[in-house]
Amino acid sequence: EMTFLGRILSVDEAGSCLSLAHLDGVDAIIHVGLNERAEKVRLEMCAANLCDFRIPDNSGRQLQDVLISSSGPNLLQTTTPRAALAAAFLGNQFVEISEDCGHFVCNETYYRTLHAIRQQSLDSEKKETPAIFVHIPSFEYVSMEDQSEILTELCAQIVQRI
Repeated sequence: EMTFLGRILSVDEAGSCLSLAHLDGVDAIIHVGLNERAEKVRLEMCAANLCDFRIPDNSGRQLQDVLISSSGPNLLQTTTPRAALAAAFLGNQFVEISEDCGHFVCNETYYRTLHAIRQQSLDSEKKETPAIFVHIPSFEYVSMEDQSEILTELCAQIVQRI
């Protein structure tokens, strides 16, 4: 049995920071965002320390070649069990493993989350909270039912390893 706590984040800097307030007391974090160009559900394995927006975000920001964190590494990896997830979804025609989260607000949100988890773990020597970003396509490519099943399986895979 799983309990979900959902938050709708604005697609801007405020939204990218909002999830940081909810890091304590959760077993896992799964960010979900629409990728208009995707044709499959994309499990994002890393986030880059870079904002390079091709369009403005919902607040009108259009950052170009700007670091998210001046003190953070260039790339942060998911804190979920990467190999296990790849194996679990290997035969699923609607899922792909991605190494490129883009450079828009989805990446900014994911990077901020992974960076905060990393810092929290270093500061307290506590185990890193599993976190991943999932880009979903339009329902034209993968039905809402199939996407729901994929996200439920993803949750189960992550929680089983906690």
